[in-house]
Amino acid sequence: MAGGPAAVHVVGPGVFERGYVSARNLPRPGVPKLPRVSGRRVLLVDDHPGFVASARALLTHEGMNVVAVATTAADAIRLSDAVRPEVVLLDIHLPDGSGIDVAHAIAGGPGAPQTILISSDADAAMHPDVQTAPVRGFVPKRDLTCAAIEALLH
Repeated sequence: MAGGPAAVHVVGPGVFERGYVSARNLPRPGVPKLPRVSGRRVLLVDDHPGFVASARALLTHEGMNVVAVATTAADAIRLSDAVRPEVVLLDIHLPDGSGIDVAHAIAGGPGAPQTILISSDADAAMHPDVQTAPVRGFVPKRDLTCAAIEALLH
């Protein structure tokens, strides 16, 4: 089952193995639901199938619309143009290039999406290339929620 949703295992309440999307915002008995967000169109760019499955489930549950998934830099650039997302969640490390290079490639044009960099390395936010990239901000993968996305977009 490697490569599919089963690749991410719940270790305990709100904790996934490998630091992927936290389950703390998924529905649990007795816990009030978070307010749903606007249904923004999202392009998710990441090459780890387990993270993609978890992130897609979380974002969809919280009201966002994941319109496409790219696993490479080349696909991210192509899909950004093809599906015209409002938001691109972009992994910094891709198998064929840098997410930062992708951010530069998709920025600035008419109707360019708002880009948010993501990484399993929370310290990546301190890298000078991340700080000067044409993006709205950075979210560590373990902290990815619609609330975190919305906070960077406002």
